[in-house]
Amino acid sequence: VSALKLDLESLQRELDSLSANSAENEVTRKSITQFRDELAQATSELQELQRRAKGVSVAAGPQSSFADASTASSGSFVRLAGEGSTASSVRGAEMQPVAQRSMLSQQQQMMRDFDEPLAALEGTVGNLQQVSSMIRGEIQHQNRLLDGTNEAVDRVSTRMSRARTSCSCWWSSSLSLCTWCCPPEWQLLLLLLSFCARLH
Repeated sequence: VSALKLDLESLQRELDSLSANSAENEVTRKSITQFRDELAQATSELQELQRRAKGVSVAAGPQSSFADASTASSGSFVRLAGEGSTASSVRGAEMQPVAQRSMLSQQQQMMRDFDEPLAALEGTVGNLQQVSSMIRGEIQHQNRLLDGTNEAVDRVSTRMSRARTSCSCWWSSSLSLCTWCCPPEWQLLLLLLSFCARLH
């Protein structure tokens, strides 16, 4: 039970970390919400098991006391009966193992009843660990996709800047050449086009 409690606390810390890293993805938020509900259910089951474990330990104490008292009283009865009848002492001695076996059987049944929900809780914790791994993998995959997109945008922006610089240089050189070779009307038109291009 203590190991399961530690696992649940570790899963809770991991869930808080995943929640902080998945604020931009709707699918991941839904998965984390479902994961949080299952973790809360597992925690409540663990608390119920701890409560039942305390009940078992408390119940075992009175039974042991009762068994001791029964043994003592049976012994007294055997001693008293031994003075008058050998058959009564034999029957009293035979009843002691029967009572002990009955008490042991009851304790074993209580332990089996306690182990059944414990096994179910272990399965729930295992499922939560798998879901946590899936969510972590999804977030890492999305982060890699975002990094790749950012790198592609940076490359395109760099290429556009280079192309814009090349076009500006070509336009300036062409304008200078046309200024000397074209008629005055064309020179005026080219100047107007150059001015409009700079405005845009």
